[in-house]
Amino acid sequence: MASRRLRPRFSLLVLMLGTLFAGSCLGLWWRWAPWALVHEMRAHKSSVHAVGFSPDGQLIASRGSDDRSVSVWDAATGQRRTALDKHLNTFGYAVFSNDSRRLAISAIGDLAQLWDAGTGKLQACLEYEGCTGGGAVWSPDDRWIATFDYGDSIIVWSAETGNVQAVLTCSDRVASVAFSPDGQRIATGDFVGTVGFWDTETGRALDPLERHVETVWVVGFSPDGRRLLSASEDLVLRVTDLETLRQPFTVRGHRVLAARFGTGAQTLEAWCMDNRTRTWSVETGELLATGHGGFPIDEDRTLDCSNGHALIVDVTDGHTLATLKGRGQTTHCAEVSPQSDRIVTGHVNGTVAIWHRRRPEWWWGLLWLPESWLALLSAGALAVIAVQTARTNIPQQSTPRAQRTEG
Repeated sequence: MASRRLRPRFSLLVLMLGTLFAGSCLGLWWRWAPWALVHEMRAHKSSVHAVGFSPDGQLIASRGSDDRSVSVWDAATGQRRTALDKHLNTFGYAVFSNDSRRLAISAIGDLAQLWDAGTGKLQACLEYEGCTGGGAVWSPDDRWIATFDYGDSIIVWSAETGNVQAVLTCSDRVASVAFSPDGQRIATGDFVGTVGFWDTETGRALDPLERHVETVWVVGFSPDGRRLLSASEDLVLRVTDLETLRQPFTVRGHRVLAARFGTGAQTLEAWCMDNRTRTWSVETGELLATGHGGFPIDEDRTLDCSNGHALIVDVTDGHTLATLKGRGQTTHCAEVSPQSDRIVTGHVNGTVAIWHRRRPEWWWGLLWLPESWLALLSAGALAVIAVQTARTNIPQQSTPRAQRTEG
């Protein structure tokens, strides 16, 4: 007799449970996969002062503190792509353009420079009388670059020609600069609490905004460019509507190191001096969530290197999930790639280390909820169905009837 077919209800159930099992295992791997040291390079002669990924995640820039050099590395292979160590003085910033093709190096007490990130070719020296480098910010379309040296002037350059486009003169020393999403406006903060608002191409000052009492360390536009956030040493974080100049949101009591708008500019997330993140509703001012500070990896974890070690930390309770230990000494700086699949760390002995997610051992899923239990339950159900199906599909052997033998 032919084997009976697998029943449709079993087929559908197997498909559903199999999908649940695979999805749970994938979720487990992505959330809790440990990090492996894949490359460790001797990058500089002294302590690594800063590291950073290009926006596409393919390149890494590292900057030495005493050897005054910048190196560009391939994030996948750990190979040095180029070393920018010519005509450089003490450094302020090394910033990738948004297309990851160029690198702006703005040095305190020296000229700002534009380099080709892939070839290491110097493209332009940004020279303007009386102004040196120190900070550098690219416009979102990479058309403009703004440099400032913590004096009262900001120079806006054409990134294509290297020519000066505009000079912005602030009330005092510059502390923060940000371009609008369309690149047509610039917001500035200075050491006496002034929040400036400028036209990028003409350098003309636009509508004056309400001042803070002390240094404005953070400014930033909403994704639609209609609102501006500012955070000051006076412990005030506020949002200004640039069309009406009203302030729909103000919160006090937190020293903010960095801040950004959420999707649709309905929420505001801030990283504070107490190593905590806080998220508010812009419309109601309600505190929606708090978490552990650091570089966000995903919604559950963050990277913290504030105590000299690179730690993977649970966002909710601050519990250390993993410590990234290489051959390097104290970790001086670190950053997470835009794709959240790599971490780069810089150390005081001059080494740069690249970390990558690795596949966990088979028992890893037993330690975590809820994905682990979903995976285990799905696996158990699949096993039961498999046994039941095997029993159902056993061919029924016909038993030959005994034949009488007539004597």
